[in-house]
Amino acid sequence: MTRIPDYALSGCKSVKNIVIPEGVTEIGEQAFQNTGIDTLNLPSTLEKIKEQSIMECGLLTSIVIPDN
Repeated sequence: MTRIPDYALSGCKSVKNIVIPEGVTEIGEQAFQNTGIDTLNLPSTLEKIKEQSIMECGLLTSIVIPDN
């Protein structure tokens, strides 16, 4: 998988920590909208995050961005 589709986990309140694997290059629109995530780990291969990918993630406290 190289792309997380639009609305992929939208509404999944039980998801708390997301680690996006290396190789993923794009996160679709509102992919994590209205989820229960508090930590989002991005891969170094990420090239594009569509508008409002993390819209309404009120519990999100940490986004981990790789050094490179």
